[in-house]
Amino acid sequence: MHLGPQMSLTIAGPAPRAAKPVDQFPDWVTTDTTSVMERQASSTLLKYWQAEWPASRSLVELTDFRRREVQWLATRSLGYIGRFEAMVDPLDESAYWESFPNFGESADFVNELRRAVARSPETAAAVRQALERDYPDHGALLYRMLWGYTADGLQEGEAASLVDFLDHDALPVRGLAFWNLRDLTGWSLYYEPADTAAQRELAVEKWRERLASGEIWKRASERR
Repeated sequence: MHLGPQMSLTIAGPAPRAAKPVDQFPDWVTTDTTSVMERQASSTLLKYWQAEWPASRSLVELTDFRRREVQWLATRSLGYIGRFEAMVDPLDESAYWESFPNFGESADFVNELRRAVARSPETAAAVRQALERDYPDHGALLYRMLWGYTADGLQEGEAASLVDFLDHDALPVRGLAFWNLRDLTGWSLYYEPADTAAQRELAVEKWRERLASGEIWKRASERR
């Protein structure tokens, strides 16, 4: 990982054991797999980095940068230092979910939160705190939905809970419920989390039909 000029990473600890030769390095060691936009965003982040400020302050300001790829890189970087507010805040914004049917930026945010929950107990706790701070009535539920689901759990009642949440009053709950159902089955059934209750009615009914027939957990089993 290139950290830019005048930046370095030092890891303290015991001396490593002698390295053993390998036949082939992983692709990520020898190949830059970042996109052009990601490299440009990285350059911009370094350019606007203000060394006299705490890193988190600089990154927070860059989450409002005019270019979306810079916003996303700053937001993701905040997550790496345990600051998840910028990922959690937009879950209650209709515009945030509009690109979701195409697995756009919204899917990236949820994926990043899920990876943080799995990364360590400390980052999981930081995600939960951010959720409960923004959504005191639903934070614990949102945190649970970031854990993921198994086919067995779906058959034992969790699929029914997710489908019920598609009609929840809170947009973040509807959004994460749909994110999980779409991730598990690959289906959307024309559901849009930000739609009104009347607009969601037909799509929710389709999900209930799939639930009643057992197709949700069967499909999830096949895709695992």
